[in-house]
Amino acid sequence: MVRGWHSITADDEYFTRLILEWAADNQLPTVGTIAYGQGEHEGILTALDNWTKAYPRRVRIFFFDEGDFQDIRPKFNYNGI
Repeated sequence: MVRGWHSITADDEYFTRLILEWAADNQLPTVGTIAYGQGEHEGILTALDNWTKAYPRRVRIFFFDEGDFQDIRPKFNYNGI
């Protein structure tokens, strides 16, 4: 769990990097998260596209509302797993 997430979730790229760093530090092959970013999500893709470390290998994004991540959902690489 990334502590203090509520205070930084407006910066989606920064928060995504925190998640990725936490997963890398703990050598987690898969990490998951729920919606954040307050409607602006391009930074999530930027952080993921620029990630070069071995871990995590997969990021799973879960959402509850149909409108969550609508701005970037067409760019998701969903493999059904």
